[in-house]
Formats: sequence, structure tokens, C-alpha cells
Amino acid sequence: MPQVLTNRLAEVYSLQSRKSKKNFSEYSLVVSTIFGALRKNFESSSDADIRHVIGDWLKHAKSRKDRPDLEEEEDDADLEETAADPDREAQEGKDQEDEANSLKEDLTE
Repeated sequence: MPQVLTNRLAEVYSLQSRKSKKNFSEYSLVVSTIFGALRKNFESSSDADIRHVIGDWLKHAKSRKDRPDLEEEEDDADLEETAADPDREAQEGKDQEDEANSLKEDLTE
């Protein structure tokens, strides 16, 4: 999953749009690609097992993002800038939404 979504983007999604998050299942091409990759490596996995793995991965995105030892995008300087500029957090939220909308547009083309 980390090759498909960053933790920052994943934290705004849930598999079925729960807790006011966006619905990751809307991206059927991405979901079917993930299913196919998991099926290739774990042939005996059921659809329910795979949905559980994807949902669990999305659910824990924020905690992964918040752990410095697992962070893939932000370095200390970036974190300091965010703390010094409260408007930056709002902009990052907008950037995440724009990135999600762009992904959705790419998938519908």
C-alpha cells in the first residue's frame, strides 16, 4: 500500500467512507489492482480478508504518519515550519484534497 498512497493522503480515506473520511472504494481501478497484487502473493485470501487488510492499513495511516521513524514525506524542518505557521496546516489539507481529486480524475479518464 505505501507504493500506492502516502500516509498523508491515506489518512483522509477509509474503505467505506466512515468517520467523515472519503471513500477509497470509489477508486475501483486502484482497489482491483491492490486485490490482484494481494491475490498473486496470497492466493488463499478471501475478498473479506483483503478488504480487512486495506481498511486496516487506511485506518492506521495517521498513526504511521505521526511516527517520525516511519514518516516518508516530512523531515524535521518541514515539521518546524508547520508548527510555526498554522495556516500551513489548512493549506496542506487543501493540497491533500486536491491530490485526491487529481487521482480520481486520472482514474476516470
